[in-house]
Amino acid sequence: MSSSPIPPAFVEQARLWLKKYYGLVGELKSLYGEVDYNFLVSVPSGEEYTLKISRIGTELSELEFQVAILEHLREVDLAFQVPQLVVATNGHFVVTVNTETGQQHHLRVQTWVPGRLLDEVQPRSTALLQQWGQTTAQLNLALRSFDHPYAHRSYKWDPSRTLESRPHGQWFTETQQEIADYFWDRFENKIKSQLSRLRNGVNYNDAHEQNLLVNSDKQAPQISGVIDFGDALYTQTINELAIACAYAIMGQADPLSAACQVVKGFHELAPLEEQEVAVLYDMIAARLLITVATAAKNLRAEPDNTYLQVSAQPAWQALKKWQRYTPALAHYRLRAACGWEAVPARISFNKWIAAQNKIHPVMPLEGKHLVPLDLGVASLDLGNN
Repeated sequence: MSSSPIPPAFVEQARLWLKKYYGLVGELKSLYGEVDYNFLVSVPSGEEYTLKISRIGTELSELEFQVAILEHLREVDLAFQVPQLVVATNGHFVVTVNTETGQQHHLRVQTWVPGRLLDEVQPRSTALLQQWGQTTAQLNLALRSFDHPYAHRSYKWDPSRTLESRPHGQWFTETQQEIADYFWDRFENKIKSQLSRLRNGVNYNDAHEQNLLVNSDKQAPQISGVIDFGDALYTQTINELAIACAYAIMGQADPLSAACQVVKGFHELAPLEEQEVAVLYDMIAARLLITVATAAKNLRAEPDNTYLQVSAQPAWQALKKWQRYTPALAHYRLRAACGWEAVPARISFNKWIAAQNKIHPVMPLEGKHLVPLDLGVASLDLGNN
């Protein structure tokens, strides 16, 4: 998203381009957009579209990549809607235009995906958190048969590249620096070397509450649409889930319980591997670190741009709470969310104990008379009636 509205003169230019290249005439409503200039187009017939105009300097290959993804997903049976591309009068999905001053833009028109932002839904039920994971899993599964040269690029929002954001930590407060260094050190010393052993593929890479739409049901809202495929990337598969969890835990009193619900939903449709879940606690933190580091960088560059700080505070709050969970406890809880034995060592212990001929009791109670003693808070045996 962007912090400023589209200039009125540009709105009129957009109206002319829309009619000339797509044959569409209707009401235009400016929308915010970080990458593109976006408009909601409402035509007299009642149909709605999104007009996307690239900013100056946008590579055509980037847009062709997004076109390829949407065309791929058009052939997939999904439980939710995604935008459908509209063909221009010249037979192409992307139209390149020039302004009177010689500035070049690229146009695209997509069908409008109805719904309200998941960001507007509070509180979020267990069922909705699980569906968040399921939706992310469906996208991930759908993209496993897809590839594109542009997907294989270096991108700052990739959790696997979190250490590249570390220099921006120079603008953190002392307390923030301690939290960030805890997770960055863990990533560098324990996680980075494991990445090469994990599955890879093209991820949607952006399953956050501003890109997921829900229906109008106020009692039990369902995710009904997904938008914005500009962040799709070839990277570790587990990052797909890590990003969804990073956003799902923001604002939660118990972030780990919220993450477990998202993991449960994802694993039901796209089974995870044990080595992926072993790094998930840190990959979630890695994505949050990129958020706060980028916000710190933006604050130095544009101190008056409040929008660029919109995720910083909830991300810091999530990181602070996330650090309170010991990595082992988080790992065990996330394993349990997958339906596995929470503590892997217990499996080998059970095998060992079963192979023993006899285990001598710590307290020999055989033949003894036992009296149950209630030590609960409501006990009448403790003299605190």
